[in-house]
Amino acid sequence: FSQAFVSICGRHRQAVLFIYNDVALFVTFVESLGIDFTQFVTRACTYVDREVRVAIEVDVVYTVSQFFYVRYILGQIDIQIEREVFQLYRCRVDHHFETFVGDQTGIDPFTSTPGSSGGHFHDLVLRAAIIIGKVKSQTVVEELHIQTCFVRRRDFRFHGDVMHLGAKARFKRNVEAVRLLKHLERENRLATETEQEVLAKYVGWGGLSQAFSEDDAAGASEHKVLQELFTKEEYLAARATVTDAFYTDQGIAKSMWETLKRFGFFQGNLLEPSLGIGNFFSIMDAGPMIHRYGVEIDPVSARIAKQLYQKAEITQAGLENTGYENNFFDCAIGNVPFGDYQVADARYDHFHLKIHEYFLIRSVDLMRAGGIAILITAKGTLDGANASFRKLLAKKAVLIGAVRLPIEAFQGMAGTKVTSDILVLQKKEHALSDTATWADTVQTPDGFRVNSYFVEHPEQVLGDLQADTRFPHAFCVTKPDFRADDVKEALDRIK
Repeated sequence: FSQAFVSICGRHRQAVLFIYNDVALFVTFVESLGIDFTQFVTRACTYVDREVRVAIEVDVVYTVSQFFYVRYILGQIDIQIEREVFQLYRCRVDHHFETFVGDQTGIDPFTSTPGSSGGHFHDLVLRAAIIIGKVKSQTVVEELHIQTCFVRRRDFRFHGDVMHLGAKARFKRNVEAVRLLKHLERENRLATETEQEVLAKYVGWGGLSQAFSEDDAAGASEHKVLQELFTKEEYLAARATVTDAFYTDQGIAKSMWETLKRFGFFQGNLLEPSLGIGNFFSIMDAGPMIHRYGVEIDPVSARIAKQLYQKAEITQAGLENTGYENNFFDCAIGNVPFGDYQVADARYDHFHLKIHEYFLIRSVDLMRAGGIAILITAKGTLDGANASFRKLLAKKAVLIGAVRLPIEAFQGMAGTKVTSDILVLQKKEHALSDTATWADTVQTPDGFRVNSYFVEHPEQVLGDLQADTRFPHAFCVTKPDFRADDVKEALDRIK
């Protein structure tokens, strides 16, 4: 118990009840429920480690007066007085706080109904919130005219096959998704299940640079559509992603998620550092003990993701601008951006990391010791002539294994041909400078520079090496009959 939060720890779970820097406000709230605060802290410990019933997550907004609103979601209460919002509490383990209060008051928060003779948890929330409102606003509410709006939150789940689409079809789907997003935002509501199907077809602007070119006659009509569709800021942000916004095939994402579970992840905090619209989230059978956090810099992609994964915590920002602390996450999964430019982050600037290198290092630093990261990156990460980044990463994490994907792996979803690698990393307890052979590269008889890991494990290369005529002394991996199950089989070989 400290000034910033009340933290209750059980053997397997942690509930954090906090109100930033106003503990007196939280104490007032708890005691307004007829519960002694000291007893509350003591008794609540016995409830954190207990199995509880899972309820439908409901968003309830109470309109108390013209300038006073109470927003209640299972696991969180916010109070808005005029334009100022106070977060009364938030519980990272859903339903424990409600269950605890129900046991103390004799009210079942999940089965009773508002206004019933037996009472209801919503009524308790409202009554306590009014007390807080009086404390904060210094006003007396004489008469309440309460309107309640229930919104069921749902997460999108991918079901079906990945379609191989051309540039025109991908552009059309993107435009339809963005138009629907803006319609939802005008109506200030969450997407329905049917609307989520449309939003989920958004594939980003990677490989669609022609639509952003003002001088390309072939893309003139598409360019006009985008100018009318986007605000200036949205247009510039979307245009900036044409070289690296390539979304991941759900079949590959599912194999990576299954591997994460095989390594023992069933509860805790999960990070997707470069979310896109959340293709990795779409295949997760994540239970209530898994808390998903996604980060996406592109504003349109982030807003679509929030509509698709309404129970996840999604931040629209660059990874370097998030407030996450090191060691907060239990695992990381995703497809990091690739580029020959740096991210401005004072904590890492002296390493001169390229963007994909930064995302890998930062993701590892954000995980606890022993945490697993399964991340896709360009093959140059492991094959690059300069080994300094790999040596830095080797100090922080062990490379448990890797899979080299052929150029066909991203052709269906993103319409691009690129050889990439899946890295399976485990964070070390302490940064050590021990020798790691995977930091080195070797020359093949054909003159290609290849990471030593793939020389020692050729079965993890899913295809044949051939010269890449686009770049001098470069190669790519190709497998015309590639299928997502090839990735599963390769990941299953990693122990």
